[in-house]
Amino acid sequence: MRRIKWRIGGAVILVAFLGWLRFERPSVAPQVYEIGWSESPPFQVRGADGQPTGLAVDLVRTAAQRRGIRLHWVYWADTPDSALRGKKVDLWPLVTVIPERLQYFHISSPYLEAEYCLLVRAESSHVKMQDLATATIGFANVADAWQLEHHLPHARSLPHPYRWQVMEDLCRQRSDAAFMDAFTGISTLMERSACGEQALRWIAAPEIRSKFGIGSTFASRGAADALRDEIGGIAAEGKLAPILGQWGYMSQELESIEELLDARRHEQRLAAAAVLFALLFVLACWQSVRILRERNRTRHAEQALRETEQRLRLMANNIKEMVLAYDMDRHLIFANRAVETLTGYQTAELEKSGFVNWIHPDDQARMLTHWERLFQ
Repeated sequence: MRRIKWRIGGAVILVAFLGWLRFERPSVAPQVYEIGWSESPPFQVRGADGQPTGLAVDLVRTAAQRRGIRLHWVYWADTPDSALRGKKVDLWPLVTVIPERLQYFHISSPYLEAEYCLLVRAESSHVKMQDLATATIGFANVADAWQLEHHLPHARSLPHPYRWQVMEDLCRQRSDAAFMDAFTGISTLMERSACGEQALRWIAAPEIRSKFGIGSTFASRGAADALRDEIGGIAAEGKLAPILGQWGYMSQELESIEELLDARRHEQRLAAAAVLFALLFVLACWQSVRILRERNRTRHAEQALRETEQRLRLMANNIKEMVLAYDMDRHLIFANRAVETLTGYQTAELEKSGFVNWIHPDDQARMLTHWERLFQ
């Protein structure tokens, strides 16, 4: 019984925790959040007015307006890692989700996903990713380094802080390829379609994929999660296409982006179903324990009653005075041995003849009075 109680208690705690974890609305402090950005087309670019724009910037800005979150955009020339780890900013609109980063700052659930690609010179002999297993490959951020290390561990890495430096190495033949996500690759080809007169060629790497969320310090994680949820709301209302449409080629990714955003809602629905089933399980366990407890109580009561009846019967059969027991319908249900000895009647005869018929006629009236008073 104690083990069952512990199990039910554990299930209740688990259900409460799941409910709190999955369905608590992110808490957003009433403050102005410093949000960093840097040149990273097509996600973050400088507009004609000098202010940040780009796919990620527009999505986050729209989500913030809908949710009433005040943002102050701050240009940061270094990486988002240095800005968030150093707490120079509270938020960053787009950060690739990699395990190492989660030790130092928070990243919301993803709202964008992209496969990777490699850009090579048109005359290059490399035609697929495996051809570059030992090549010199340039990249420009921590996430690219992490992906490259995991998928092309024997390649010679050539890191740079800026994308233009990576492309410069490729164009001047200091590297064999430039490694980046497909969104950035398309943007790069559109901006820099050739190295002088030498064209570039695209090598797809669909087996390498990255997911992007909103980065934040741990203190501002509520704001990051709230912005991510609001982006999901934008997609659910069918308002994502106009934002993507501003960036031309990005509109073709609408379906995959919506699927990623919808995956979060599916996850929440599954979590709700899991919590519901957990609650039903807890209720079933509680009901089982209650029934088991009542069954045990009834069994103990019946056992105690049988033992009491045995003791009373034993006692009644061993005394010389008559002991008779009647139910409320005046039916004789017990007569001890002394009854037969003193009256000369068998128990069955006494039951058949009724209560007063075997009593002396002079005493019957008085006995009936006592008899009725007893039942009353």
